[in-house]
Amino acid sequence: MLSRIGAILRIVKNDEKALKNIKNVLKKKKSDTDNINVAIIVQLAEIWDKLSPVYTEMKKRQNFNIRLIIVPNYDLKNNCVGNYYGGELEFFRDISDNIILAYKNGKWIDIKDYDFDYVFYQRPYDMYLPEKLKSDYVVKFSKICYIPYAFWPFAKGEHMGYNRDFFKNVYMCFTETPESCVQENRKINFLDFFSRKKKRRKFLYLGNPIFEEYSKIKSNSKVDKYRILWTPRWEVNGELGGSTFLDYVNDFLAFAKENANVDLKFRPHPLMFDNFISKKLMTEKQVDDFKCKLKSCGFAIDNNSMIEDTFVDTDILISDISSIMAAFFLMGKPIIFCDTGREVCKTYKRMMPGIYVAKSWSDVQYYLDRLLAGDDYLFEQRKKIINEEFADLRDVSKKIVDKLEEY
Repeated sequence: MLSRIGAILRIVKNDEKALKNIKNVLKKKKSDTDNINVAIIVQLAEIWDKLSPVYTEMKKRQNFNIRLIIVPNYDLKNNCVGNYYGGELEFFRDISDNIILAYKNGKWIDIKDYDFDYVFYQRPYDMYLPEKLKSDYVVKFSKICYIPYAFWPFAKGEHMGYNRDFFKNVYMCFTETPESCVQENRKINFLDFFSRKKKRRKFLYLGNPIFEEYSKIKSNSKVDKYRILWTPRWEVNGELGGSTFLDYVNDFLAFAKENANVDLKFRPHPLMFDNFISKKLMTEKQVDDFKCKLKSCGFAIDNNSMIEDTFVDTDILISDISSIMAAFFLMGKPIIFCDTGREVCKTYKRMMPGIYVAKSWSDVQYYLDRLLAGDDYLFEQRKKIINEEFADLRDVSKKIVDKLEEY
Protein backbone atom coordinates (compact mmCIF):
# COMPACT_ATOMS: atom_id res chain seq x y z
CA MET A 1 0.00 0.00 0.00
CA LEU A 2 2.79 2.44 0.95
CA SER A 3 4.67 1.65 -2.27
CA ARG A 4 1.54 2.39 -4.34
CA ILE A 5 1.03 5.71 -2.52
CA GLY A 6 4.69 6.52 -3.18
CA ALA A 7 4.25 5.72 -6.89
CA ILE A 8 1.18 7.97 -7.10
CA LEU A 9 3.02 10.81 -5.37
CA ARG A 10 5.92 10.46 -7.84
CA ILE A 11 3.48 10.66 -10.77
CA VAL A 12 1.87 13.79 -9.34
CA LYS A 13 5.27 15.36 -8.67
CA ASN A 14 6.48 14.57 -12.21
CA ASP A 15 3.25 15.96 -13.71
CA GLU A 16 3.65 19.20 -11.76
CA LYS A 17 7.26 19.51 -12.86
CA ALA A 18 6.23 18.99 -16.50
CA LEU A 19 3.42 21.57 -16.16
CA LYS A 20 5.92 24.08 -14.77
CA ASN A 21 8.21 23.50 -17.76
CA ILE A 22 5.30 23.96 -20.18
CA LYS A 23 4.29 27.17 -18.38
CA ASN A 24 7.82 28.55 -18.73
CA VAL A 25 7.94 27.74 -22.44
CA LEU A 26 4.57 29.42 -23.00
CA LYS A 27 6.06 32.62 -21.56
CA LYS A 28 8.89 32.55 -24.08
CA LYS A 29 8.97 35.67 -26.24
CA LYS A 30 8.37 35.15 -29.94
CA SER A 31 11.05 36.21 -32.39
CA ASP A 32 10.81 39.65 -34.02
CA THR A 33 10.19 38.06 -37.43
CA ASP A 34 7.03 36.30 -36.19
CA ASN A 35 8.17 33.18 -37.99
CA ILE A 36 7.03 29.93 -36.43
CA ASN A 37 9.99 27.58 -36.06
CA VAL A 38 9.05 23.90 -36.09
CA ALA A 39 11.12 20.74 -35.72
CA ILE A 40 9.90 17.27 -36.57
CA ILE A 41 11.98 14.52 -34.98
CA VAL A 42 12.02 11.72 -37.56
CA GLN A 43 13.42 8.23 -37.29
CA LEU A 44 11.13 5.86 -39.19
CA ALA A 45 10.28 6.26 -42.87
CA GLU A 46 7.44 3.75 -42.43
CA ILE A 47 5.32 6.11 -40.34
CA TRP A 48 6.15 9.40 -42.05
CA ASP A 49 2.76 9.32 -43.81
CA LYS A 50 1.09 10.25 -40.47
CA LEU A 51 2.92 13.59 -40.34
CA SER A 52 3.41 14.20 -44.05
CA PRO A 53 0.04 15.98 -44.67
CA VAL A 54 0.68 18.43 -41.81
CA TYR A 55 4.27 19.00 -42.95
CA THR A 56 2.99 19.76 -46.47
CA GLU A 57 0.43 22.23 -45.10
CA MET A 58 3.10 24.03 -43.04
CA LYS A 59 5.34 24.25 -46.11
CA LYS A 60 2.60 26.17 -47.91
CA ARG A 61 2.71 28.98 -45.34
CA GLN A 62 5.45 31.58 -45.54
CA ASN A 63 5.53 32.16 -41.78
CA PHE A 64 6.61 28.57 -41.03
CA ASN A 65 10.21 27.42 -40.91
CA ILE A 66 10.26 23.61 -40.66
CA ARG A 67 13.32 21.45 -40.09
CA LEU A 68 13.54 17.68 -39.92
CA ILE A 69 15.78 16.30 -37.17
CA ILE A 70 16.91 12.93 -38.51
CA VAL A 71 17.70 10.36 -35.82
CA PRO A 72 19.41 7.03 -36.64
CA ASN A 73 17.03 4.12 -36.34
CA TYR A 74 16.90 2.26 -33.03
CA ASP A 75 19.23 -0.75 -32.81
CA LEU A 76 16.83 -3.51 -31.71
CA LYS A 77 19.49 -6.20 -31.50
CA ASN A 78 21.67 -4.21 -29.10
CA ASN A 79 18.70 -2.44 -27.48
CA CYS A 80 20.12 1.06 -27.82
CA VAL A 81 19.86 4.21 -29.90
CA GLY A 82 21.84 3.60 -33.09
CA ASN A 83 24.78 5.88 -33.89
CA TYR A 84 24.85 5.03 -37.60
CA TYR A 85 22.40 5.92 -40.36
CA GLY A 86 20.57 3.54 -42.65
CA GLY A 87 17.83 4.09 -45.22
CA GLU A 88 16.16 6.73 -43.04
CA LEU A 89 18.85 9.28 -43.96
CA GLU A 90 18.32 9.03 -47.71
CA PHE A 91 14.52 8.90 -47.30
CA PHE A 92 14.21 12.10 -45.26
CA ARG A 93 16.89 13.93 -47.25
CA ASP A 94 14.70 13.40 -50.31
CA ILE A 95 11.80 15.05 -48.50
CA SER A 96 13.61 18.16 -47.31
CA ASP A 97 16.95 19.92 -47.63
CA ASN A 98 16.25 21.79 -44.39
CA ILE A 99 17.50 19.04 -42.08
CA ILE A 100 19.50 18.56 -38.90
CA LEU A 101 21.44 15.35 -38.29
CA ALA A 102 20.88 14.26 -34.69
CA TYR A 103 24.24 12.48 -34.76
CA LYS A 104 27.16 14.05 -36.59
CA ASN A 105 30.95 13.94 -36.25
CA GLY A 106 30.67 11.58 -33.29
CA LYS A 107 28.35 13.85 -31.30
CA TRP A 108 24.63 14.14 -30.57
CA ILE A 109 22.93 17.50 -31.01
CA ASP A 110 21.46 19.45 -28.11
CA ILE A 111 17.93 20.83 -28.74
CA LYS A 112 18.84 23.75 -26.49
CA ASP A 113 21.06 25.11 -29.28
CA TYR A 114 17.99 25.74 -31.45
CA ASP A 115 15.05 28.08 -31.08
CA PHE A 116 12.07 25.87 -31.92
CA ASP A 117 8.57 27.02 -31.05
CA TYR A 118 7.10 23.55 -31.66
CA VAL A 119 8.65 20.08 -31.74
CA PHE A 120 6.68 17.17 -33.22
CA TYR A 121 7.48 13.55 -32.37
CA GLN A 122 6.80 10.56 -34.61
CA ARG A 123 6.32 8.24 -31.62
CA PRO A 124 5.58 8.81 -27.92
CA TYR A 125 8.54 6.73 -26.73
CA ASP A 126 11.60 8.51 -25.32
CA MET A 127 13.52 5.25 -25.05
CA TYR A 128 14.26 5.28 -28.79
CA LEU A 129 15.89 8.72 -28.68
CA PRO A 130 19.16 10.26 -27.43
CA GLU A 131 19.06 12.17 -24.13
CA LYS A 132 18.92 15.70 -25.59
CA LEU A 133 15.90 14.82 -27.76
CA LYS A 134 13.82 13.09 -25.07
CA SER A 135 10.59 14.84 -24.12
CA ASP A 136 11.70 15.48 -20.50
CA TYR A 137 14.49 17.65 -21.89
CA VAL A 138 12.80 19.19 -24.94
CA VAL A 139 9.82 20.40 -22.85
CA LYS A 140 12.17 22.92 -21.18
CA PHE A 141 12.70 24.77 -24.47
CA SER A 142 9.82 24.08 -26.89
CA LYS A 143 6.13 23.24 -27.06
CA ILE A 144 5.79 19.52 -27.77
CA CYS A 145 3.13 18.33 -30.22
CA TYR A 146 1.99 14.84 -31.13
CA ILE A 147 -0.21 13.21 -33.78
CA PRO A 148 -0.72 9.46 -33.09
CA TYR A 149 1.34 7.30 -35.42
CA ALA A 150 -1.26 4.53 -35.25
CA PHE A 151 -5.01 4.30 -34.92
CA TRP A 152 -5.72 2.14 -31.85
CA PRO A 153 -7.95 -0.68 -33.18
CA PHE A 154 -8.79 -2.43 -29.90
CA ALA A 155 -11.81 -1.91 -27.67
CA LYS A 156 -9.84 -2.37 -24.47
CA GLY A 157 -6.29 -2.30 -23.25
CA GLU A 158 -3.61 0.26 -22.78
CA HIS A 159 -3.16 2.43 -25.85
CA MET A 160 0.38 2.05 -27.11
CA GLY A 161 0.18 5.64 -28.34
CA TYR A 162 -0.64 7.14 -24.94
CA ASN A 163 2.34 6.89 -22.64
CA ARG A 164 2.02 8.99 -19.47
CA ASP A 165 5.78 9.53 -19.10
CA PHE A 166 5.80 11.13 -22.54
CA PHE A 167 2.40 12.79 -22.44
CA LYS A 168 3.05 14.76 -19.29
CA ASN A 169 5.36 16.87 -21.46
CA VAL A 170 2.98 17.33 -24.41
CA TYR A 171 1.45 20.75 -25.01
CA MET A 172 -0.83 19.81 -27.92
CA CYS A 173 -2.09 16.41 -29.04
CA PHE A 174 -4.20 16.08 -32.19
CA THR A 175 -6.46 13.06 -32.54
CA GLU A 176 -9.65 12.01 -34.29
CA THR A 177 -12.22 11.39 -31.55
CA PRO A 178 -12.47 11.32 -27.73
CA GLU A 179 -12.81 7.53 -28.05
CA SER A 180 -9.21 7.39 -29.21
CA CYS A 181 -7.81 8.52 -25.88
CA VAL A 182 -9.74 6.42 -23.38
CA GLN A 183 -8.40 3.19 -21.92
CA GLU A 184 -11.81 1.63 -21.45
CA ASN A 185 -10.85 -1.29 -19.24
CA ARG A 186 -9.07 0.85 -16.63
CA LYS A 187 -11.31 3.91 -16.91
CA ILE A 188 -8.21 6.06 -17.31
CA ASN A 189 -9.21 8.99 -19.43
CA PHE A 190 -6.56 11.15 -21.07
CA LEU A 191 -9.21 13.83 -21.46
CA ASP A 192 -9.05 14.25 -17.69
CA PHE A 193 -5.26 14.15 -17.76
CA PHE A 194 -5.12 16.95 -20.34
CA SER A 195 -7.90 18.96 -18.71
CA ARG A 196 -5.66 19.71 -15.73
CA LYS A 197 -4.41 23.26 -16.24
CA LYS A 198 -6.19 23.54 -19.61
CA LYS A 199 -4.16 26.57 -20.65
CA ARG A 200 -1.00 24.49 -20.48
CA ARG A 201 -2.18 21.30 -22.22
CA LYS A 202 -4.53 20.91 -25.15
CA PHE A 203 -6.16 17.79 -26.54
CA LEU A 204 -7.76 18.74 -29.86
CA TYR A 205 -10.19 16.58 -31.86
CA LEU A 206 -9.68 17.91 -35.37
CA GLY A 207 -9.71 14.59 -37.22
CA ASN A 208 -6.95 12.32 -38.42
CA PRO A 209 -4.83 13.75 -41.27
CA ILE A 210 -3.99 10.27 -42.52
CA PHE A 211 -7.68 9.43 -42.95
CA GLU A 212 -8.16 12.59 -44.98
CA GLU A 213 -5.23 11.75 -47.25
CA TYR A 214 -6.18 8.12 -47.90
CA SER A 215 -9.76 9.05 -48.71
CA LYS A 216 -8.35 11.10 -51.65
CA ILE A 217 -5.96 8.47 -53.03
CA LYS A 218 -6.87 6.96 -56.38
CA SER A 219 -5.67 3.47 -57.24
CA ASN A 220 -3.67 2.71 -60.33
CA SER A 221 -5.59 1.15 -63.19
CA LYS A 222 -5.97 -2.61 -62.91
CA VAL A 223 -3.24 -4.61 -64.55
CA ASP A 224 -3.47 -8.15 -65.90
CA LYS A 225 -3.00 -9.66 -62.43
CA TYR A 226 -4.82 -9.20 -59.14
CA ARG A 227 -2.48 -7.56 -56.63
CA ILE A 228 -2.68 -8.94 -53.09
CA LEU A 229 -0.87 -7.62 -50.01
CA TRP A 230 -0.37 -9.68 -46.81
CA THR A 231 0.46 -7.72 -43.64
CA PRO A 232 0.87 -10.01 -40.59
CA ARG A 233 1.25 -8.56 -37.10
CA TRP A 234 4.52 -8.48 -35.21
CA GLU A 235 3.37 -9.97 -31.88
CA VAL A 236 1.77 -13.36 -31.18
CA ASN A 237 0.57 -12.17 -27.76
CA GLY A 238 -3.23 -12.06 -27.89
CA GLU A 239 -3.36 -8.98 -25.66
CA LEU A 240 -1.50 -7.11 -28.40
CA GLY A 241 -3.76 -8.47 -31.11
CA GLY A 242 -2.00 -11.69 -31.99
CA SER A 243 -0.30 -12.66 -35.25
CA THR A 244 -1.46 -15.31 -37.72
CA PHE A 245 1.90 -15.43 -39.50
CA LEU A 246 3.09 -18.71 -37.99
CA ASP A 247 -0.36 -20.26 -38.49
CA TYR A 248 -0.82 -19.26 -42.14
CA VAL A 249 2.71 -18.96 -43.55
CA ASN A 250 2.78 -22.39 -45.21
CA ASP A 251 -0.74 -21.90 -46.58
CA PHE A 252 0.27 -18.58 -48.13
CA LEU A 253 3.37 -20.13 -49.70
CA ALA A 254 1.25 -22.95 -51.16
CA PHE A 255 -1.28 -20.41 -52.46
CA ALA A 256 1.52 -18.46 -54.14
CA LYS A 257 2.84 -21.58 -55.91
CA GLU A 258 -0.64 -22.49 -57.15
CA ASN A 259 -1.60 -18.99 -58.34
CA ALA A 260 1.04 -17.67 -60.71
CA ASN A 261 -1.63 -15.37 -62.16
CA VAL A 262 -1.73 -13.38 -58.91
CA ASP A 263 0.76 -10.70 -57.88
CA LEU A 264 1.49 -11.32 -54.19
CA LYS A 265 3.37 -9.02 -51.84
CA PHE A 266 4.40 -9.57 -48.23
CA ARG A 267 4.83 -6.62 -45.84
CA PRO A 268 5.42 -7.68 -42.23
CA HIS A 269 5.51 -5.20 -39.39
CA PRO A 270 9.10 -3.80 -39.17
CA LEU A 271 9.52 -5.40 -35.73
CA MET A 272 8.13 -8.83 -36.62
CA PHE A 273 11.20 -10.91 -37.48
CA ASP A 274 13.41 -9.36 -34.77
CA ASN A 275 10.64 -9.99 -32.25
CA PHE A 276 10.14 -13.60 -33.37
CA ILE A 277 13.89 -14.25 -33.18
CA SER A 278 14.22 -12.67 -29.72
CA LYS A 279 11.34 -14.83 -28.44
CA LYS A 280 12.83 -17.93 -30.07
CA LEU A 281 9.77 -18.42 -32.28
CA MET A 282 12.11 -18.41 -35.28
CA THR A 283 15.86 -18.54 -35.79
CA GLU A 284 17.78 -16.20 -38.07
CA LYS A 285 18.32 -19.15 -40.43
CA GLN A 286 14.57 -19.87 -40.52
CA VAL A 287 13.91 -16.23 -41.39
CA ASP A 288 16.49 -16.36 -44.19
CA ASP A 289 15.05 -19.67 -45.47
CA PHE A 290 11.54 -18.20 -45.46
CA LYS A 291 12.67 -15.21 -47.52
CA CYS A 292 14.27 -17.60 -50.03
CA LYS A 293 11.01 -19.56 -50.26
CA LEU A 294 9.11 -16.33 -50.90
CA LYS A 295 11.42 -15.49 -53.76
CA SER A 296 11.22 -18.98 -55.27
CA CYS A 297 7.43 -18.85 -55.56
CA GLY A 298 7.20 -15.24 -56.77
CA PHE A 299 5.94 -13.85 -53.46
CA ALA A 300 7.69 -10.48 -53.27
CA ILE A 301 8.71 -8.65 -50.08
CA ASP A 302 7.41 -5.09 -50.23
CA ASN A 303 10.28 -2.65 -49.80
CA ASN A 304 8.37 0.61 -50.24
CA SER A 305 9.18 2.94 -47.35
CA MET A 306 5.72 4.50 -47.62
CA ILE A 307 2.85 2.05 -47.37
CA GLU A 308 0.74 4.58 -49.28
CA ASP A 309 2.72 3.72 -52.44
CA THR A 310 2.02 0.03 -51.89
CA PHE A 311 -1.69 0.58 -51.20
CA VAL A 312 -2.12 2.40 -54.52
CA ASP A 313 -0.97 -0.78 -56.30
CA THR A 314 -2.96 -3.21 -54.12
CA ASP A 315 -6.36 -4.71 -55.00
CA ILE A 316 -6.89 -6.89 -51.91
CA LEU A 317 -5.45 -6.51 -48.41
CA ILE A 318 -5.08 -9.55 -46.13
CA SER A 319 -4.23 -8.33 -42.65
CA ASP A 320 -4.04 -9.14 -38.97
CA ILE A 321 -5.52 -6.46 -36.72
CA SER A 322 -3.74 -3.21 -37.50
CA SER A 323 -4.23 0.53 -37.77
CA ILE A 324 -3.47 0.34 -41.50
CA MET A 325 -6.80 -1.40 -42.07
CA ALA A 326 -8.68 1.88 -41.54
CA ALA A 327 -6.53 3.71 -44.09
CA PHE A 328 -6.96 0.98 -46.72
CA PHE A 329 -10.69 0.74 -45.99
CA LEU A 330 -11.09 4.41 -46.95
CA MET A 331 -9.77 3.60 -50.41
CA GLY A 332 -12.89 1.46 -50.90
CA LYS A 333 -11.02 -1.75 -51.63
CA PRO A 334 -11.64 -5.19 -50.06
CA ILE A 335 -9.97 -6.36 -46.86
CA ILE A 336 -9.73 -9.93 -45.60
CA PHE A 337 -9.27 -9.54 -41.85
CA CYS A 338 -7.55 -12.44 -40.05
CA ASP A 339 -9.46 -12.35 -36.78
CA THR A 340 -7.73 -13.65 -33.64
CA GLY A 341 -10.66 -12.92 -31.33
CA ARG A 342 -9.46 -9.61 -29.87
CA GLU A 343 -12.37 -7.19 -29.44
CA VAL A 344 -12.04 -4.19 -31.76
CA CYS A 345 -12.84 -0.52 -31.11
CA LYS A 346 -16.09 1.22 -32.03
CA THR A 347 -14.72 2.60 -35.29
CA TYR A 348 -13.60 -0.85 -36.42
CA LYS A 349 -16.93 -2.35 -35.38
CA ARG A 350 -18.62 0.13 -37.71
CA MET A 351 -16.24 -0.94 -40.49
CA MET A 352 -16.67 -4.70 -40.02
CA PRO A 353 -19.89 -5.10 -42.09
CA GLY A 354 -17.78 -4.02 -45.08
CA ILE A 355 -14.84 -6.33 -44.28
CA TYR A 356 -14.40 -10.05 -44.98
CA VAL A 357 -13.70 -11.60 -41.56
CA ALA A 358 -11.66 -14.82 -41.61
CA LYS A 359 -11.27 -17.01 -38.54
CA SER A 360 -9.27 -19.74 -40.31
CA TRP A 361 -7.22 -20.31 -43.44
CA SER A 362 -10.20 -21.97 -45.11
CA ASP A 363 -12.09 -18.67 -44.62
CA VAL A 364 -9.19 -16.74 -46.18
CA GLN A 365 -9.16 -19.14 -49.13
CA TYR A 366 -12.95 -18.87 -49.56
CA TYR A 367 -12.92 -15.07 -49.68
CA LEU A 368 -9.91 -15.03 -51.99
CA ASP A 369 -11.64 -17.39 -54.43
CA ARG A 370 -14.72 -15.14 -54.56
CA LEU A 371 -12.76 -11.89 -54.87
CA LEU A 372 -10.45 -13.28 -57.56
CA ALA A 373 -13.57 -14.35 -59.46
CA GLY A 374 -14.73 -10.72 -59.37
CA ASP A 375 -17.34 -11.19 -56.64
CA ASP A 376 -16.68 -8.34 -54.18
CA TYR A 377 -20.15 -8.60 -52.64
CA LEU A 378 -19.38 -6.16 -49.80
CA PHE A 379 -18.41 -3.30 -52.12
CA GLU A 380 -21.66 -1.34 -51.78
CA GLN A 381 -21.66 -1.86 -48.02
CA ARG A 382 -18.13 -0.40 -47.77
CA LYS A 383 -19.16 2.55 -49.88
CA LYS A 384 -22.11 3.24 -47.58
CA ILE A 385 -19.97 3.00 -44.42
CA ILE A 386 -17.34 5.37 -45.84
CA ASN A 387 -20.01 7.93 -46.78
CA GLU A 388 -21.79 7.72 -43.41
CA GLU A 389 -19.02 7.11 -40.86
CA PHE A 390 -16.10 9.04 -42.39
CA ALA A 391 -17.92 11.97 -43.94
CA ASP A 392 -16.14 14.78 -42.10
CA LEU A 393 -12.58 14.33 -43.37
CA ARG A 394 -12.02 17.71 -44.97
CA ASP A 395 -9.23 20.17 -44.16
CA VAL A 396 -7.84 18.25 -41.17
CA SER A 397 -4.22 19.28 -41.78
CA LYS A 398 -5.27 22.89 -42.34
CA LYS A 399 -7.14 22.90 -39.01
CA ILE A 400 -4.09 21.52 -37.19
CA VAL A 401 -1.71 24.11 -38.64
CA ASP A 402 -4.24 26.86 -37.92
CA LYS A 403 -4.03 25.85 -34.24
CA LEU A 404 -0.25 26.11 -34.32
CA GLU A 405 -0.63 29.68 -35.55
CA GLU A 406 -3.30 30.43 -32.93
CA TYR A 407 -1.32 29.21 -29.93
